[in-house]
Parts: sequence; structure tokens; C-alpha cells
Amino acid sequence: MPHRYLPEALAAYPILASTSVEDGQWAAIVAWSIDTLIRADAPTSDWARGGYESMPVEAPALGLQKGWQKKLVGLVGAYGELFDRNLGAGSELHLDRGVNGPVLEKGGFAPPYYD
Repeated sequence: MPHRYLPEALAAYPILASTSVEDGQWAAIVAWSIDTLIRADAPTSDWARGGYESMPVEAPALGLQKGWQKKLVGLVGAYGELFDRNLGAGSELHLDRGVNGPVLEKGGFAPPYYD
């Protein structure tokens, strides 16, 4: 039986950011932004480079200016900081990340373009 923190479930299915097929630019910006926030939490190891710089995205065709990833992480923080602020230790809910943790920490959360 799964653990329950709240009297009601927040969601019984994965929550995804999605767009219609007519707006590929928006879909790409959302996917790269999520990827950037998740990678910002990734540590550097002997085998992999960590941080949002590990997957630099320069996409002027999408309307993204040079340095947009650094600016994004500077404004909202990495994914872990967002989680803690809104659902975790810094919120009223005090939820553990659990499956919302990084794949490398046995969580189920991975960037859309996980390598």
C-alpha cells in the first residue's frame, strides 16, 4: 500500500507538460526548460558532467537568448529548490521528494532528454 501524506491524492497519474502539435516552439521551450531545471541539480562525477551547463542549449530559432539557462536557474532555482519551496521542507506540506527525486538517487524524475 502506498504512503499517503494528504487525505486526498494530488494526482493518480504522471503530470506532464504538453502542447498541441501546432505549437512546436512552445513545446521545445517547455521541454528544454524542464531539462535545464532538472540538470541544474545533477552533480558532476567521474563519469558525467553535472549542472545545467552539462547540456548547453543555444536556440535562437526558438527565441531563446544566449545565457537563457543560467538566467532561468538564477530566477527560479534548480528543480530540487522548486520542489522544496512548494512541496518539501520549505512549504507547509513538508513532503519528501520520494519518486520526485533524481533517477540517480532512486527517484523517477528524469529530464525529457535523459542521457
